[in-house]
Amino acid sequence: MAPTLELPHGSVGADHDWTVGDGRPGRVIVGPLDGSDPSRSTTAMAAGLARRLGWRLALVPVPLGATARTRRDRLVAAAVDERAELVATPATDSIGAAACLALANEAPCPVLAVPLTGRTQPTFRGSIVCGIEDSAGAQAVARTAAHLAQTLGARLELVHAATLRDSRTRREAGACRGLLWRALRTLDTMPPIDIVVENGEPARRLCALTEGEGTLLVIGAPASAAGDGERERGVASTVLAQSRVPVVLVPAPAAGEAGGSVRGRCRRAA
Repeated sequence: MAPTLELPHGSVGADHDWTVGDGRPGRVIVGPLDGSDPSRSTTAMAAGLARRLGWRLALVPVPLGATARTRRDRLVAAAVDERAELVATPATDSIGAAACLALANEAPCPVLAVPLTGRTQPTFRGSIVCGIEDSAGAQAVARTAAHLAQTLGARLELVHAATLRDSRTRREAGACRGLLWRALRTLDTMPPIDIVVENGEPARRLCALTEGEGTLLVIGAPASAAGDGERERGVASTVLAQSRVPVVLVPAPAAGEAGGSVRGRCRRAA
């Protein structure tokens, strides 16, 4: 079992096992603890989110000079052990977009990527922006965002952003709205929802929608294999580099699985 730190009500044992929360079984956010500024920012954001959701925060000790592989292995192992809902990680130059996407491809649950710039303390007063692509993982992304919005009492914006060609804008915008409505029909949780079609470069438009009162940005985590997902990887990498709010990366469900809820992917991994 991977060691975790649980604050503040747990006791410090020989294996350094502490907890944020009341120590009872429940939903968990796993995050790294290495003493760095990015780690402290991630802990503050994850702890605030855990309190607001009524979940626990389990912190995983990671050596400050650990390789990306070691960091990823420790976080994934802890997420499996804890049956985590989210794995939090910094999204910085030193722990860049590629590392966040690699973690999302291996973790048994969505990844919460916390930027070092932007808000240093969570507010959770604004909308949750959810970027929907025409992909197999769209339903899982929409349902994860809806569950988070419902629990936080936030409004959900389901957004498809694309550069629409002038001569076919109306037809393409109609197809985009159809994509969003198909995702909407799969939801089993229904917070207040806006359907939004944005004309422009997807990553830039999604980040712009979170400026001001945005709380979280939820997008799909593209597969690591090369091929058809190259565009999606480019969008996700740009979002991670530019977003000033935390980004939730939702892995696509495995073949034959519906996926969708924050908890669902973790139950399959345990």
